[in-house]
Amino acid sequence: MRKLKRWQRNMIMICAALALLLAVFGPAVWSALRYAGAGVYEANWGLDMPGGITELYRTDSGASFHGDGYRYAVYEYAQPDEEFDSLLNAGADEYIGERFSEIADELDVPESERPDLGADYSWRVGRRPFDERDKLYMISQGGKLYIAELFM
Repeated sequence: MRKLKRWQRNMIMICAALALLLAVFGPAVWSALRYAGAGVYEANWGLDMPGGITELYRTDSGASFHGDGYRYAVYEYAQPDEEFDSLLNAGADEYIGERFSEIADELDVPESERPDLGADYSWRVGRRPFDERDKLYMISQGGKLYIAELFM
């Protein structure tokens, strides 16, 4: 059998090291990228978000030992998504608006990043099956999707 040259051995070692790094860190990087931004709603709530969505604003109550707190985000989706829109309830709802405003107030969300609760909107409430205390309030209005989350 022929002996490998030094550069060939080095290339094999480099390729083996890269393959090991990819095997170890690849799944973590993939998960972080997949569940960044709107992907977190699929991971946490099992919700498929509209295609072509763009994040405009995001804030949260910060890190917490127990993982409880608030999170708020605003997204824009230019193209109507009939499948997603069919999951929303049509017409403003006072209770939903109040719960949504409580979270926005807690996080000091600027008025410019809030929906107009006096106008018509579509909405949805999400609950996680393993903890009914966690809530997600979603309001769609004028091509924007406003999301307020409460984690207990």
